Amino acid sequence: MRIIVWHQSLCVLLGQSERAIQANSILSNMRTRVSLLLFFLVVSVWVEPIDAASGSSIDKAATSLHISAKIDGTDELHISHQAALWDHGSWGWPTDVKINGQPWSPRKLRVLKVGPNTPFLRPDIELAGATIRKIRGRGTVKLGCGPNGLIIGFNDEGQNGAATYEVIILFADPICKQSQRLIDNLKSESDQPMKTVELDIQAKIDGADAVHISSDRAEWAHYEASWPQNVSLNGRSWDARVKSELLATPNAFFPAGINVSAAELIEKKGRGAVQLFPTDDRLTIRFDDRQPSGAGDYLARVRIPITQLWRVEIQCDEPAHVFGAQLNIVRYEGSEDRPKVVSSQHVFDRRGRTIVALPRGSYRFEVQHQPRPNVVVALKSGRVNVESPARVRLRAVKVPTPRMMVSGRRGLELTQLAVRSILPTGAVEWKRRSRANRVSLVLSPDETYRVRAFGSRGSIHAALWKELKTGEIRRITEPEEQLTRCFFDWHAEALRHSRAGVKLVFPDSTHEFPVTTKTQFLTNRRFVALGYGFQLKNGRKIVFHPRGYVLPEAQSDHRFELGGPLVGRATAAILTNEKLGSPNAKQLWADISAVDPKGHILDTRESTVDWKWEVKMRDGEAPPKHPLSAAALQRLGKPSDTVLLAARFHLNKPVEWLLPPEGFVPRQSNRVSTTGPAYMDWRTTAYLAKVERSLREIARERELPVGSSYRVTLTWWLNSGAVGGHGGTTMPLSGMVDDFSWFSHPWALSHELLHGFGYGHNPDMERTDGVIQRRFEEHRWFAADHPEFVPDFFAKQNAASK
Repeated sequence: MRIIVWHQSLCVLLGQSERAIQANSILSNMRTRVSLLLFFLVVSVWVEPIDAASGSSIDKAATSLHISAKIDGTDELHISHQAALWDHGSWGWPTDVKINGQPWSPRKLRVLKVGPNTPFLRPDIELAGATIRKIRGRGTVKLGCGPNGLIIGFNDEGQNGAATYEVIILFADPICKQSQRLIDNLKSESDQPMKTVELDIQAKIDGADAVHISSDRAEWAHYEASWPQNVSLNGRSWDARVKSELLATPNAFFPAGINVSAAELIEKKGRGAVQLFPTDDRLTIRFDDRQPSGAGDYLARVRIPITQLWRVEIQCDEPAHVFGAQLNIVRYEGSEDRPKVVSSQHVFDRRGRTIVALPRGSYRFEVQHQPRPNVVVALKSGRVNVESPARVRLRAVKVPTPRMMVSGRRGLELTQLAVRSILPTGAVEWKRRSRANRVSLVLSPDETYRVRAFGSRGSIHAALWKELKTGEIRRITEPEEQLTRCFFDWHAEALRHSRAGVKLVFPDSTHEFPVTTKTQFLTNRRFVALGYGFQLKNGRKIVFHPRGYVLPEAQSDHRFELGGPLVGRATAAILTNEKLGSPNAKQLWADISAVDPKGHILDTRESTVDWKWEVKMRDGEAPPKHPLSAAALQRLGKPSDTVLLAARFHLNKPVEWLLPPEGFVPRQSNRVSTTGPAYMDWRTTAYLAKVERSLREIARERELPVGSSYRVTLTWWLNSGAVGGHGGTTMPLSGMVDDFSWFSHPWALSHELLHGFGYGHNPDMERTDGVIQRRFEEHRWFAADHPEFVPDFFAKQNAASK
C-alpha cells in the first residue's frame, strides 16, 4: 500500500501552519484567485509504510523531512542521503518517533536504512542547504553537521518526564524553486502577478485587545476593560464577544505560502497604540486604549508582500575551520542602521559551504567559531544586496597572536581575546591555557572588528575594548591619555596575608589576577564591579563579594582600598512563605554578615573561616518555629527589639558576634520604592535599576505612555513564586540578596511588571516578556561595546556631587 504525504516545505519555511496549507482561496473582497496548481506545487512525496522492527524501508526519496518524537533527555538524529541513525544520549529512549508520518522505533532499530535502489533523500538535495524549524518542543533543537551528513540535536534535560518535539528540515534549492512557481501562479483579477495582499481591521476599543490572523481564521483576544464594538475585518462584520474565532471557510485571509513575517503596518489610527507583531505562522495586531473616557475608534491596515526567495550560497576560504559552524545572518530594513536578526539555523558543510533561501533585501553574513582551543574564526561579509541568486565568499586572512601595548610600555602578554559578533549579542573568545598559550585568528580582510583584550606582564595588567581594522589587530595599542590607572592599597588595619587577588566583573567578562602594593591595572572602561580575596598566613581564605565602582575619566588615577576591620551587620524581618503550607504563612527571615570599610560583604560560602550563625531570643528562650503562630508573631513583635543574631568564625583568631538586627530601610529610584537590608545597598540599587530598565523596555515595546506619576512599590517574600498588579509587585527576596550583577534579568520580573500594566497570561504577554529579557541581554552587550558606559544611577549621582 502507498500513501501520499504532502510536502510542506514552502509553507513552513515562509511561516505557515499546517492548517494554512489546506487553505484553497482568499477572501472574495480581495478580488483575487489562486490557481489550483498552487496546491500541486506543494510537492507530493510517495512513502512506503515503515515497520522499523522488521527492517522495511523508505522506497521513494524525499525533499524534506517532518520529524516528531517524544524526547526525555538528550538525543541526536544523524541524517545522510542514504539513511537515518539515532544516537541516544541521556535518560529515556525516544518514543513515538515518526519521519514523514511513518513510525520508527530507534531503540529496536537504530539505523533506518533505505531501499536498494532509492536514497533516503533525493540525490540532488544539497545538505548544505538544510535549515530546521521547530514547530513544538519545550527544550532546544539544534542543527549541526557531521562527517556523514546532518545532525539534529534534541535537548530536553532539566525537565520532568518526556515531551513531544516536532521539527521540519527543509532545503534551500527546492524551496526557491517552489517559491518561484508559487508566485508565477498567483494572479490578480487582471491576470497580473500578485505583488501584495492587504488586510483591513477596524474596531471601537476600550482597553487592551489583540487579533491573531492565520491563513484561514482570525481569533480575537480581549485582555482588559470593555469588549470591542463595531469590529470588521476586510469589511466583514464580526461580533468578537459572541464568537471570538472568525473562520474564513471556504475562503482564506491570505494564500498559503506567502511570507507572513515580512508583513508591515502601512496605516494605523487610534488614540492609543496600534502594533503589528508578525510571527512564523500568524499576524498579531495589538490595540491598547489606555484612555479613561470610554472607547475610541481604531484602524490597522496591513500589507503582506509576496516575494521571491533567492538561493544564496556562502562559501568560506577555510573549510576546515568552519565545518559544522553556525551561520549568522542579519537583515537591514530600509535606512535603519540597526539590523534585524534572521533567526533560522544554517551550518557549514565539509566544503565550507552553506546555502540559504532569502527574500530580496540587504544582508550581512558571519561565522564565529572555535574549532580548536588555539584557533578563533571570525569571518563576516559586508552588506550584500540580494535581488537574484547570489554567491558570497567569506575571504580569510590568518593573524598570529596579537601583541598588546599600553601607555608606551613594553608589550604585555595577551591572556584573553574576544571578537564581537555582528549580532546584538555574543562573541567568540580565546583564553590563555596550558594547551593554548597562543592563538591564531582567522579574520576577514579589510573589515572592522570590536575586540576585547586582556594582557599582563609582571605587576601590570590591562583590559581594553577597541574597534580595530583587521590589520590593526596584530598590534593592539592604547595611548596613556585614553587610560585610567588603578592601584590597590591596603587599609592600615588590614589583616596580614600571604597572597591576595582581585576579580573584576565587566558586562561581558571577568578578569582575575593577583595584587600587591605594586600592582597597576590599566583600562579604558569606566564602570566595573570589583571583588577581592586574600589568604592569611594560617592558610584561611577570605573572599568578598563584588560591588560596583565608577572609575574616573582617562588620564586619571583611581585607588581601590582593600581589607580593613570587619564590622558585623545583621538584619531581620517577618515575611510571607507559602512553602510552609499556607498562603499567609509567616517566617522570620534573618541574615548576619561581615562587612569591610568599603561595603564589601564577606562571601561565607567561598571563604574558609568556619562561618556559623544562629538566631537567638533576647528572653533566652528558643526562637519560635515556622510557620509562625499568632502567639509567636506577638512574641516576636519588632524583631530588632526581641531577636539577637550570633555569628562565630575564625580569621587569624576566633571571632564571636552577638548583634541586634536592623530593620529594612527604604530605598527609592525614579519610579520604584522598596525596603531592604541597609548593608545590602549595592544589591538593592542594582535590583532597582533593573526594575527601572524593565519598565522602560515594556513601555517601549508596547508604546505605552507612562506618566511621570507612575510608581511601583516593590515588596519581598520568601515564596518561590511572584505576583504583580497595578502599582505593586512582590518578588522572592532571594532574587535580590543572591544577585550581585548589574545587568542580569531577575527571574519573573518583567512578567510581573506586565501584570502591573494590565496584561494577563496569554501568548502575547509571553512574547513581550521574552522580548524584554532579550533586550536585557542586548543592553549588557551594548554596555560592553561602549567602555565609556556609566549607568544612569551613577551618572546622576556624580553630576549631583559636582
